[in-house]
Amino acid sequence: MRVERALAVLSMVVLLSGAPVAAAADVDEAERIARGLVENGPVHIDPAYADDVSGRTIQEIERLILESGLPIRVLAIPLGVEGEEYWQGDAERLVADVHGLIGDDGHYLFLEKNRSVGIDYVGELREPFGHAYYAVRMAEEGFYTSLSLDDRLWEMVDYAVHSDPEELYEKTRLHEQEAASPPEPSPPEPPAPVDDTSTMPRGPWIGVGAGVVGASLLAGGLLYRSRRRTLVPPSRASFDNAAHTRHEVLAERAERELVEVGERITRARARGEVGLTFLERALERRGAARTILEGAGTEPAIEDLVGVLVLLDMAEDALARARGVRPPDALAPRHCYADPLHGTDTVETDWRGLGGNETLRVPLCPSCVESVRERRRPDSLHVEHEGGRVPYHEVPAERSLWSATGYGALADDLVERIRRGEHRTRR
Repeated sequence: MRVERALAVLSMVVLLSGAPVAAAADVDEAERIARGLVENGPVHIDPAYADDVSGRTIQEIERLILESGLPIRVLAIPLGVEGEEYWQGDAERLVADVHGLIGDDGHYLFLEKNRSVGIDYVGELREPFGHAYYAVRMAEEGFYTSLSLDDRLWEMVDYAVHSDPEELYEKTRLHEQEAASPPEPSPPEPPAPVDDTSTMPRGPWIGVGAGVVGASLLAGGLLYRSRRRTLVPPSRASFDNAAHTRHEVLAERAERELVEVGERITRARARGEVGLTFLERALERRGAARTILEGAGTEPAIEDLVGVLVLLDMAEDALARARGVRPPDALAPRHCYADPLHGTDTVETDWRGLGGNETLRVPLCPSCVESVRERRRPDSLHVEHEGGRVPYHEVPAERSLWSATGYGALADDLVERIRRGEHRTRR
């Protein structure tokens, strides 16, 4: 075994060099730590920290590390006070000795209550910038919100297992810088020109301009991901003009978020049995989103892309409950029935279609509520149907799963229906 052979070499060095007894103690401790990492798992918590790190946390971070396939090793060890410490208080020497016994590649996260060190190795060579290095950089620059050893362990491992920690670090740093920078002052309004055209009616042009701005915001994906905010929906003419761009943006967003939500679920730490139940729901909802996207072909219809985003929203809600961020018995967020892209800042509202007799009680965003109360048609999600464009909810229910369920607003069994294949039969 490599650990035993390396230990023999290290012990011989200590004896021949006449090193002090403290160094021999370091060798014994390095052997114990290395053997534990190899035989028991990638996390070593010193008994002195037994009350600071829960068994649940240890299980979860071990699961994260093993699922990542990365040689990440965690050492939470108090090196002691002056005169009594191991390795003379030098964490890098500790890691070097332990890695020398284990060999191969390694990303080491060393933690004490008041400091953390990230050290990466490729074989026997120190790597300057690796998974452990960037996880610790995130901690040093204040990107962590928790200070307890238990939470620091969890958050550092969560970052260390990321597929590209350098990119994550740079994006987070840029976001922090932008948040700290004061907004640039708006330029002064230019004076209105004085000529004959100033007497021309402006109403229609102002309406078109507002519609173009609304469509641009929607094409950028802002209407969907700002969950609890509502922006003025675009006019129908602007929607048509921006339809192609909007479709491309939604397609790219659906593909990207499918991957990102999957990664967050993989790294999630469920809280208790209830948390595990919600984690399973998150997996099911994300799986349903994947089923829709993969089954939609190379050019998915816009109603299917919206369905993917709604299902991923539902997955994230379940994930928040699994992690304990949201109470398990909290009301589920409901997307706007008229257009789910309007978000989940909704209220239950009685809606009777213009010229119709049937009244539906459905969740609507503030803008759509105002339209209904003023007897105006809400700005609905339009889809292709029989050669024209109609609100998705006007497609016969037997022809569209989304119309039949209102993207979950009319029925709670959307995921079950997808698992039964109704998205394929309702065409």
